[in-house]
Amino acid sequence: MAQRLNDADFHARLAGFLAAAQLKVDAYNAQFSHLANATPLRVDGNGVKYIRIVSPGSGVYVFVSRETGDILKAATFTKPVTNNPRGNISDEDYGARGVNWHGAVYLR
Repeated sequence: MAQRLNDADFHARLAGFLAAAQLKVDAYNAQFSHLANATPLRVDGNGVKYIRIVSPGSGVYVFVSRETGDILKAATFTKPVTNNPRGNISDEDYGARGVNWHGAVYLR
């Protein structure tokens, strides 16, 4: 289990993750003219255990655990898949390797 971040570090790492993930989304969207001005990723749910990141018009992008910083695939609009995190916001790349333009990567 990852070490818990203090609030300031957590929010700074979360902002880094959002920026890195947005770069992936923007690179994908640039290939298609109808997606050129797509709405950016945003924090939608600010729950006790998880923060929900959404891609407007597409649904849940990922969940981020408040306790560990784990990046989790969505099971439903309100709940993440809690096993097999795709990355962690404490990682060197802010967990960006665990997502692509559609959300959490599938495990192989």
